Amino acid sequence: MRARFLRLPRAPLGLVAVVLYLVTLAAYGASGRDVAVVVDGKQTVVRTTKHTARGILHEGGVSIESNDVVEPSGEVLAGQPIIVKKEKTVTLRYNGIRDTLTTHARDVAGLLYECGLMGQDDVSLLPLDTPLVSGMTVEVARLEARTTTRLVWFDRSGRVAPRTAPGLGAREVTVRQLFAGSRLLSEQVIGQRVVRQPTVSRTPKRVLARIVSRGEERQEPQATADQSGRRALRVVSTAYAPGAGAGTRTATGQRARRGIVAVDPRVIPLGTRLYIPGYGYGVAADTGGAIRGSRIDVCFDTAAEAIRWGRRTVTIYILE
Repeated sequence: MRARFLRLPRAPLGLVAVVLYLVTLAAYGASGRDVAVVVDGKQTVVRTTKHTARGILHEGGVSIESNDVVEPSGEVLAGQPIIVKKEKTVTLRYNGIRDTLTTHARDVAGLLYECGLMGQDDVSLLPLDTPLVSGMTVEVARLEARTTTRLVWFDRSGRVAPRTAPGLGAREVTVRQLFAGSRLLSEQVIGQRVVRQPTVSRTPKRVLARIVSRGEERQEPQATADQSGRRALRVVSTAYAPGAGAGTRTATGQRARRGIVAVDPRVIPLGTRLYIPGYGYGVAADTGGAIRGSRIDVCFDTAAEAIRWGRRTVTIYILE
């Protein structure tokens, strides 16, 4: 006996496809999906079963105003983020001129780009990545370079000192400054020159005596000769610096500087080249009321060097 099966009516294929799609959609909607929502550069993830931007933002609790920009504004495809640009009211100050405007820019850089203020001569006084919020003020100024000259006061050791200190020197300093409006951004020293040398105080007398000690009693020279035949002379040497109680010009009219030696012309003729151990080469080009006999006075550029030299007995060599 043959088995008999119940025959069911055959369903159209289109109906089957629709049913399967609805079943899949229902299953997908029940589980939901993750959508990235970026509001002015800040991203959050919304778990949603909605498919339009409005529905997703409402479900995620993201408030939208009528003038905000939402992209996309309709259906959101799988993996597509929602970009929200909030409208803001800010104040823009450009070289002192104020203007209130609305913008969808996220930060200061975006605002300046919208306003066409990204030129090389314009600068924002706020960092370009500063987020914009309603009510804030953005100040933009034109860059301006200025050159100015000022006096800097310094003591004998070269350290900067207050103007009220005695015996100071002065240095003229030229500075290039970069301004944005009235705000100083940077400055750079481009030149300087000394217009006044520091002077040595007359007190204490002990220090001054070490710098300029031309008041010793006369000593008779004792000349000898070394093995090479050069004339050697044993002398007492003191030291001085220009302006340290000894003037800045020598008896021969030269400027007082290192290498100038004050001598007694009766012992060492002016113009004679000398070698002084510990000092170096020099030329007899100056005289002094107290430089008599076996006495010399060597010149240094600074008072500090003259103080270190002090008063010492040396054997000098007459080279010509």
